[in-house]
Amino acid sequence: MGQREIFRLREDARSRLGGRFAIAGYHDAVLGSGAVRLPLLSDLVAAWVAHQG
Repeated sequence: MGQREIFRLREDARSRLGGRFAIAGYHDAVLGSGAVRLPLLSDLVAAWVAHQG
């Protein structure tokens, strides 16, 4: 379930950022906070996307 959510968040971020999407930055956003619950992970990725755009 977690892997599917990570992939879903990645595709959402990729579609929102287009050419500004960087997989390395996405990985930093996902892995940088260690083990977190999925709702918090979603918030972290949303904050990363907002910071990129």
